[in-house]
Amino acid sequence: MPTRRWLCLQFQIDTAAQSMRTSVTGQEVAGLHVDGVATRNIDRQWLARRAPPRPTGLHLGWESYGAGDDTLWFDDVALSSSPIGR
Repeated sequence: MPTRRWLCLQFQIDTAAQSMRTSVTGQEVAGLHVDGVATRNIDRQWLARRAPPRPTGLHLGWESYGAGDDTLWFDDVALSSSPIGR
């Protein structure tokens, strides 16, 4: 993720189509979507199910695999059943 600037992060889950997509400031992030090919730590657990998962909660945070501390700020968080404009 770029640093020292505000970004619009959108994560879309469609349980009917069993799809997920992630975009940052309007640009889809390659590898962070369900494309029918299982990807470890991305969509393998979704594709292995017979029925699409039904998320019941939203958790915000950051998981870092590098050294050092990171500070991440969230502002104007919105949750909707349809796309939200940027």
